[in-house]
Amino acid sequence: MISIKLLRVFAVGAVILILQMSLASFIEIYSARPDLLLIFSLLISNKHGRYAGLAAGFITGFAQDVISIGFLGVTAFSASTVAFWFGVWNERRETRLQPLSWSIVVIICYLIQGFLVSIFILQEAGCPYPHI
Repeated sequence: MISIKLLRVFAVGAVILILQMSLASFIEIYSARPDLLLIFSLLISNKHGRYAGLAAGFITGFAQDVISIGFLGVTAFSASTVAFWFGVWNERRETRLQPLSWSIVVIICYLIQGFLVSIFILQEAGCPYPHI
């Protein structure tokens, strides 16, 4: 039987998905847009552990892939990978993150996700590996 807590997480995820697809395109700072679904996955990973973050990252990323008609599975893979490793890192920490530290971690995770997505896009374009 599905618990009320799990249904609440799915409902919040659905609302965040709608906000991401409709309103996040209007919020832009130096051509960077917030990834609300990645932040949601990181919050789930922070609160419930790495496997919950992995599931949240995959589900929200896959839903974003399906709705945005991009490369299917790229966002699901990158969001679940970042949320999982954030959960691993967070479980090994003794103290909770402060708001400024949380912001820095979210920015780093966003950059890692962007790097993973760019690797897939470059491979689809015919480039065997990114030149750094």
